[in-house]
Amino acid sequence: MIKHVLYLVFLFSFFSAVPQGNELIYKKIIQGTAQKFEPFTDHSGFGLYIYWTNTNDETEEDIGIWENVGQSLYADSGNYRYGYIVYNSNFEVNGVALFGNSITWYPDILSASNQKSVLDFKSSLNTTYNLEFLPTIPSITNHPSSSFGRNYFLEFDPTSNVLNGVLNFSSPSISLEPYSGFYSSVFALNGNSDNGIKQSVILNDSLLITYLNIQGQQTLNETTEYTNLNGQMNLVRAELNLNTQALASQLIGSATGSQVVLKVAAGEPNVLYRTGLVRGNNTPISISNTELEMVANDSLYHVYITKETITGQTEWLTELYAYNNVFADTSDIFSQIQVRNRTHSIVEVDNSVFVSNSFRARANEGDSLLYRDFFNANYMLAENFPYHGIGSYHIPYAVSEVYKLDENGSITGRLNYLYTMYGFESNSDLGLGNQSNYLFEVADKLAWVHGYYSVNDTTATFTYTDSNGNDQNTYIDFPAGKGLFILWLDTDLNILNHWLIPYENNSLFGGSMQINSIAHYNSDTLLIQGNLSAHTITTLDPFGDSEMITADDRQSFFAFYSSPELFTDIKNTEKPVSFRIFPNPTSEEIKLKGLEEKNIGYTIFDISGRMVKKGNLSDSNTIHVGELSKGIYILEIGYAGDRATGKFVLQ
Repeated sequence: MIKHVLYLVFLFSFFSAVPQGNELIYKKIIQGTAQKFEPFTDHSGFGLYIYWTNTNDETEEDIGIWENVGQSLYADSGNYRYGYIVYNSNFEVNGVALFGNSITWYPDILSASNQKSVLDFKSSLNTTYNLEFLPTIPSITNHPSSSFGRNYFLEFDPTSNVLNGVLNFSSPSISLEPYSGFYSSVFALNGNSDNGIKQSVILNDSLLITYLNIQGQQTLNETTEYTNLNGQMNLVRAELNLNTQALASQLIGSATGSQVVLKVAAGEPNVLYRTGLVRGNNTPISISNTELEMVANDSLYHVYITKETITGQTEWLTELYAYNNVFADTSDIFSQIQVRNRTHSIVEVDNSVFVSNSFRARANEGDSLLYRDFFNANYMLAENFPYHGIGSYHIPYAVSEVYKLDENGSITGRLNYLYTMYGFESNSDLGLGNQSNYLFEVADKLAWVHGYYSVNDTTATFTYTDSNGNDQNTYIDFPAGKGLFILWLDTDLNILNHWLIPYENNSLFGGSMQINSIAHYNSDTLLIQGNLSAHTITTLDPFGDSEMITADDRQSFFAFYSSPELFTDIKNTEKPVSFRIFPNPTSEEIKLKGLEEKNIGYTIFDISGRMVKKGNLSDSNTIHVGELSKGIYILEIGYAGDRATGKFVLQ
């Protein structure tokens, strides 16, 4: 089945065939689900937060990329299911911290320089745990409090193998809704309002800034106590210097409105961007008391983005959209709208800011949604998805979108599409899995990631809206089935190309694959990292019919692609490669097939362009490379009066 889907990638593609030179050159599968994967701010390496499903006394998992690197998950009479792995810039393991499995966490990785990271753990329960429930290797030192609270921050230095607790925000003494229906109208995430929310960022490699939701009486590092105002949900802005441990904090909000943080991201220089939601007029959203303009007794939920200085002062504030349902959301659970607001990415490119956002509302049958866009135009939306008779709910509106804002915070364009291409919808998203619509900056382009599941061959409509409200549509054909697709955009939000990676998973409980990160690795090489559910079958190849892999459990993948047409700033003047390298990957030597001339000179470069070996080919066209470090290499030969290149992987 999946081979047919791969062929349909080209049959139904809206764009022309991918040029020669794009290829999947290496892939590695390791056990466990990578919940977060991010590069360090100084480009010295990468951090991977991972969860292993099965552990026992003898378990040793492979965590290496180019070669097998065993990591025991058992020590000090404990089994460990959570790990934070540090890789250097060549993806060699540089440090590991393990964590126990007695608490469910939703982590953020906040990268600083020299491969230090702060891990922000958010417990799924409003319960305070003793630190004995948080076993680690290495052991945690310098606890900021005696218990594990609602938010807990750990700083890990793989060089010194030191893990320090730096910040702790206790669980609320009470947990009451500001008014009936607020949580479901904002999140609808099974009672866990923090799932998928990024509240923290590190600026200047040393200043940790976090926005914490306060729901009752809560304490910061057992030194400062806060109480929310009049039962509303407020914010606490905390600022911690990781070098001096100096801590400052301030309450934000009012007694007349509630608010939450959706995403915080670093900007350059010394600024941060924050998306959030507020309901209730006369409610400041920052320490400079900046407010959104609202009419009296406003009942809309307002989603905004703001730019702030390193000291927390607002530079600009822009509303993206607002909404509410027609039925009163203050009555009972059967008439509450349920909404998922997600800010997946905030990316700053030159003087523009790009925000990837998704919105999905689920309502009682017969209910409608009042939706207000960034032009302040109101729409009464009754049914985006056809009602399928599942329960008593329907989907009045579901959209994925990218906003572009200029340096003053004005929205200059939006690219969006409605989720109707998926055919049908339910609470579990069916074949969509948990793919976030991440937006990544890759060289001079943007990569926008999506999951899809369509029962039949379908055409997706992507609509670009400019600052004057004019629409322009782009249509892309997709085959029936499941998969992930990447839209390649320029900074004017034009769709330049798309990649489709199909997969199959026919297990009883469904399954999917996800992409966590897309990064420009070096030269014209691209890295994609993600996850596979158990029993997922895929090639990881958007360009051809590569060897299929089947995940026997929850697994993570690292896939490296040669993609010369993506990197327009790199001049590729070589003629097409006229030889083949085998075996590839290799561990000791490579052979070249297809060459007619003898005594050809060769040069080997590492992925950064540094020459590591040169010489002349032997009569058997064999080159010994076992003395080189593991990784990706470029082989250049002088052939027929020209230069030709190829890539190989040493593992």
